[in-house]
Amino acid sequence: MPSTSQNYNAIFFTWCVPGLLLVVFGTLAGRPMLTHFGIALLGLGLIYYGRAKRHPRAWYVLWLTISTVYLILGMTELIWR
Repeated sequence: MPSTSQNYNAIFFTWCVPGLLLVVFGTLAGRPMLTHFGIALLGLGLIYYGRAKRHPRAWYVLWLTISTVYLILGMTELIWR
């Protein structure tokens, strides 16, 4: 069974690092759609983190809502540009 730190590293490098990179590059390039998609990825990473830490259901609902809103914002920005 993998250790807890390996689970956290997997979550961090799978979801959070790409999300942070999209936020940084989207902000620097002036592309809000990339920023929105990056925040959505960060939210998904926090959902997985909450599962690993066994946070209450409200944690999932909050971050899933934030991820969904930013995904919709990113798609809207992508379509309108």
